[in-house]
Amino acid sequence: MFALKRFRASERGNFAMGTAIAMLPIMLGVAGTIDLVGTSDDAAQLQNSLDAAGLAVATKYSAGMTAGDVQSLGLTFFAANMSAADQQEYSG
Repeated sequence: MFALKRFRASERGNFAMGTAIAMLPIMLGVAGTIDLVGTSDDAAQLQNSLDAAGLAVATKYSAGMTAGDVQSLGLTFFAANMSAADQQEYSG
């Protein structure tokens, strides 16, 4: 019983307890920031691939192409650019 009263009255280790409690919001903030940066990078990658596909279609377009041909060409360039970006992202 005496040990329990002494334990409750003790002020040793308050800094460690405060630091441990403060780490939760700090870590949540850091994790949220990292997630936001990753999302922004993915959006930029998507926009760059769409821009490249649009420019490729505009460059390769000829008067005899059907709508399906244009769409197929655009999808091909888009997929190639997204694949190249994914390979670069995961290579190192």
